[in-house]
Amino acid sequence: CGGELFRRQDDMPETIMKRLEVFRQQTAGLLDYYERQGKLVHVDAGGAREDTLAAALRILAERNF
Repeated sequence: CGGELFRRQDDMPETIMKRLEVFRQQTAGLLDYYERQGKLVHVDAGGAREDTLAAALRILAERNF
């Protein structure tokens, strides 16, 4: 639009890195908990969207969700 670009404080790389670190610290315990219960499922989302969706739906169907 040609307008002046404003950068918010939460858009700064340092802020984003801090948020990711806090997320990892606060989530690690939950991931371990559900992994031990056999309830955590990993889905490779590195491919095409359709492949990721198909993999997730297959897992849900196998687990009768």
